[in-house]
Amino acid sequence: MDWSEIGEAWHAAGEPWATFASWYEDLLSDAPSPDWPLLERIALIAPDQWEGEDGPQKIAARIAEFRLERGVMATASGERVIRNQETSLFRVEPVTEIASDHLRHVTDILCDALDLFPSDGALGNQFTAISAELDIVRKAVASYADRPTQLHMSCTRVLRRTGIKVDRGECPAPSEDADLDDFLHLVTDAKATLMERDPSVQEAVAARAGTSLRDMSSDEAETIIAAADEAAAQSEGILAEELPDQARNAADATLPIEERRENFVAASGRLLRIYLLSGWTGSKKALEEVESLTKTAAGISKNIAVVSASGIGLWQASPLLKKAVDIILASF
Repeated sequence: MDWSEIGEAWHAAGEPWATFASWYEDLLSDAPSPDWPLLERIALIAPDQWEGEDGPQKIAARIAEFRLERGVMATASGERVIRNQETSLFRVEPVTEIASDHLRHVTDILCDALDLFPSDGALGNQFTAISAELDIVRKAVASYADRPTQLHMSCTRVLRRTGIKVDRGECPAPSEDADLDDFLHLVTDAKATLMERDPSVQEAVAARAGTSLRDMSSDEAETIIAAADEAAAQSEGILAEELPDQARNAADATLPIEERRENFVAASGRLLRIYLLSGWTGSKKALEEVESLTKTAAGISKNIAVVSASGIGLWQASPLLKKAVDIILASF
């Protein structure tokens, strides 16, 4: 038998063998390099955990926890997913330490940047090319005024996209146009302030810088899109609005690789956190360790306790969501 037959049989057998199959497939994948920290943690599992008839179950549970912790840490986005106790729907709330006056200063800077151009859409021909970038700033101010990490990502996206358009000659070079030069300086100032003032922004930026992603197949991309649609139907607010588009943008080959990457990390982080709140069947230790390792995951176990105590029926993780989570965890 070759591995494809063995792997298929292990997946069909369910747990714990499905976890071992996923782990081994990670090693065989086209990821940039083996996940040595993960392999080290597995090697350091206490010898007695490998023994006995339930040894495979215990080791599989620990491997699943390690992989989930890694995924949560790699997708830090300055937010956490919670359950609305009144509606039973998922939603996101920001995790931030920035002072409100500093955050207000950032949005004021971005408003100043927008004021450099007509608000009625009547841009001069030389600025028509950056109308989409101005819309990104407008959305950031309108939707992310209390979400520093999303504001920072929006600034990063605008600067990158505008730089590409300048290089292509689609709009004036900043050195040749005072308004565009001021616009870029203001957006850069807002981005720098967020980075300097908020540890959650620093954490999210560091997580992305340290993350290498493999290419997904079309079937894998479709699975994540379907899982995002399913999860969005059980969500509200920004989470319900953005999650389907993020999953689709991650799979859109016409977008710049950096933009696809940002969308994949954002969609993956939200799906992983929804999975944790949807009846995680592993040990509490995974949640405790995740909470101790990253502020983004802080409150996960606490929120589960609150939801359970309130009597709200948890939306159980579907087979589709579980399949998407396996794809996501194999992608980092």
